[in-house]
Amino acid sequence: MGADTATPGRYFLPVPPHVPGFVRCHPPARGLLVLATFVPAREAGELLVRQDVNPGTTMFSVQVGLPLAGNSLPVLKQNYLADVAGLRVGVTQENGNITGFHVTAPANVSDPDIGLVVFAATALYTILLDEDVNANFVAAWNGLVGESAVDPERLAEDPAVSRELAQTVANVVNTSTTTAGDDLDTQLDTALLTARLEVRVQEDGNGAVLQGATVELLNLADPLQCVNCPAVTGPDGEVTLTIQGAPNDRAIAVTVGASQEGFQDTRVTQRIVAMARVPVEIELSAQDDDNND
Repeated sequence: MGADTATPGRYFLPVPPHVPGFVRCHPPARGLLVLATFVPAREAGELLVRQDVNPGTTMFSVQVGLPLAGNSLPVLKQNYLADVAGLRVGVTQENGNITGFHVTAPANVSDPDIGLVVFAATALYTILLDEDVNANFVAAWNGLVGESAVDPERLAEDPAVSRELAQTVANVVNTSTTTAGDDLDTQLDTALLTARLEVRVQEDGNGAVLQGATVELLNLADPLQCVNCPAVTGPDGEVTLTIQGAPNDRAIAVTVGASQEGFQDTRVTQRIVAMARVPVEIELSAQDDDNND
């Protein structure tokens, strides 16, 4: 199903209840300059609001929504929105032409890695939109992800993008993203290969959170690296593990182990992909008295 926007920048799309999916949109006469967002299922009679479609939600849909389609996408999207909160992208122009982008108030960005990724997506889409070309944005984005930068030769393979324009886009986006990375204290090549596991440890049977449990990733193979393992849960029973070297073109399974004195060690398997903050719950069962002797 589809609809034209009656008001610029806003849309209303009637969908049946209990059906999640992806909304796609594009500017008039530019069907390849597509944006997308994941929309959760609605209850009967419910009106979903603020289902914004922008370069950041497109990045989430492509990089997280598709590889982790079997996971709880509503929670993953909530995590994404929380991580990108505070990001504001400013534009610099000269004589009506875009010459650069910058992060406004970098300290306000909740997660610098995701913030930088969305900054790059926003810069790339905005300059293609401003140049009034019907470029394939998803293909251009995939090229950026694969190279950790805009490759002008690869971008110029798009029939809608001249070599001169491809070089201009590459110069503006790459220079702006490098500067934004300095402001956010991260680098795009690292951010594009970083995943996070938000682990909650609780007691089996009653759901009581367990503070002080040790959590780590087990049997990691190169190039995966957990930069803060082992980690210990806080008063809320939670801890976030940061995994570098995660693939950004497919999901993989990792094993998470949790232990605490008086409880049986437990491990679970969870699928991850770069640029996602994936929740996982681990329940620990109390050891039998015989095992404590």
